[in-house]
Amino acid sequence: MSKIPELKRTLTLGKPRSVTYLAREIIALKVPDLDERLRLQVARFVSALRKLELRKAPSIAETLDWARGLCALGVKELDPATVRQTLSLVVKHEDDLRKAEAKVGALLAGGGGSQVTQR
Repeated sequence: MSKIPELKRTLTLGKPRSVTYLAREIIALKVPDLDERLRLQVARFVSALRKLELRKAPSIAETLDWARGLCALGVKELDPATVRQTLSLVVKHEDDLRKAEAKVGALLAGGGGSQVTQR
């Protein structure tokens, strides 16, 4: 039985696991070839994106699209240039894309310093 429905329900029902942890777990299940470190960076970055006032916050589907794209490109670590080149995979609206592009450095710095909790 797949863990995806359980993890998605937990994301939407606000269960006590962190959203970053759950996103990382879903990415691991759906994009198993993505490096563990990059998986965590993607989950943290998307979590930080969701805190911006975007027209449409990235869903897990967009997160998986981005993770697959990064994997296909052979990316090993998120850096500002790579994020800017691939951001349209995770952010869909042009206004949101401009807003996110302007904050890539801060989002990478802010998303990289927190611990992922597992409960």
